[in-house]
Amino acid sequence: MIKTYTKLALIHYFNPGHETAVWQGKKNYTAPTNVRIMTHDLSMLPMWYGNSNDFVLTEQNLSMAFHQHSEQIFNKKLARPVNRKNISEALISNENIQAFPWGISPQALNVFSSLENNKINVREWSEKYKILTGRQTSRLCLEILYETSPTIKLPSVPLFCNNIKMLSDYIELHNGEKLILKSPFSSSGRGLLWIQYPERWGNKEIMWAKSVIDKQGEVSIEPALDKYIDFAMEFYSDGKGNIKYEGLSVFSTEERGAYSGNLLGKEDILEKEITKYVSKEQILLIKEKLTNALQIIFSKEYEGFLGVDMLIYKENDMYYIHPCVEINMRYTMGMVALQLSRNLIHKETTGKFIVTFDKEKGAALKENENMCKSYPLLLKDGKIAKGYFSLCPVNENTHYRAYIICV
Repeated sequence: MIKTYTKLALIHYFNPGHETAVWQGKKNYTAPTNVRIMTHDLSMLPMWYGNSNDFVLTEQNLSMAFHQHSEQIFNKKLARPVNRKNISEALISNENIQAFPWGISPQALNVFSSLENNKINVREWSEKYKILTGRQTSRLCLEILYETSPTIKLPSVPLFCNNIKMLSDYIELHNGEKLILKSPFSSSGRGLLWIQYPERWGNKEIMWAKSVIDKQGEVSIEPALDKYIDFAMEFYSDGKGNIKYEGLSVFSTEERGAYSGNLLGKEDILEKEITKYVSKEQILLIKEKLTNALQIIFSKEYEGFLGVDMLIYKENDMYYIHPCVEINMRYTMGMVALQLSRNLIHKETTGKFIVTFDKEKGAALKENENMCKSYPLLLKDGKIAKGYFSLCPVNENTHYRAYIICV
């Protein structure tokens, strides 16, 4: 947990999709509607990865009741929810408290600075954070790996294009290949466009790419790989030159790449999912070389968590690791899954951490009630051995759910 790195109490704030806020660079940035709904519905998620003396900034009406209920179930003290109205009273006994958003952006830092409590330490925004947040950093990491790891089979480095002609030339050069376009500031499977058949590079695709270039200055393109499994390595940068490996994350995505959930369990169980395709020696070598690359890029510029998305792909009947699909300069769902596996899941149990969206009002509440009945919660030694548990309050107005399921 965070206490490994700081003695200050933390006040957490869940702000998904922060990459777009970084790109906008505005203190008063307003996220798209779906992101605002997720921010509200899942605002209590930090309760499960924060320390017992931490706080969670939320506007959830049911937050305190849910917090108390959760503490009773697991018989442990959890990070306490606070809101704008009661924050001064809640933090009165804390001489020092550190703002800890999910992701650092001018908007997120402004959320803390605008609170009526001058005891919260809020870091200053740096333009270096913007440079490091974009997908160009993933390209830089791959370039470093090419220079430092000549024995590792690596995929193509993405090409960043600032005009349509560059894209068209690349597509013509890779005629017949499946390709993928990515906007520089997006994450979790968003901001992607697959060119399944390059000969269909038409008006719709060109308009999408032109829109990204007009807004963000460039767009990247690379071959789409024959993917078999998504996974990630989680790290922590102390800002003083050191990168610490935190653990593995094995996750799933929807058809178009959007994140949907993580496997839960001990590290060796997660590792077995990857060693179905590649050797443990390959994983360890990638971890070593990647740690060195992250040290060059991040270690003295950024203090906080890093999630490096990877995948296993097949080429010429052989399986390889893509070691740097995307670098998330923030807390990640993979880190949430790691903390859940360590703190809530019984050592003999495996399960899933899942995030879902229901568009229809009341549908999430109904599904929550059905799953509570169908998969009753069973604890062993104070941890989940079987069943369903919602990690955030669910009511009639909820659309996003985050939950654990062990069957």
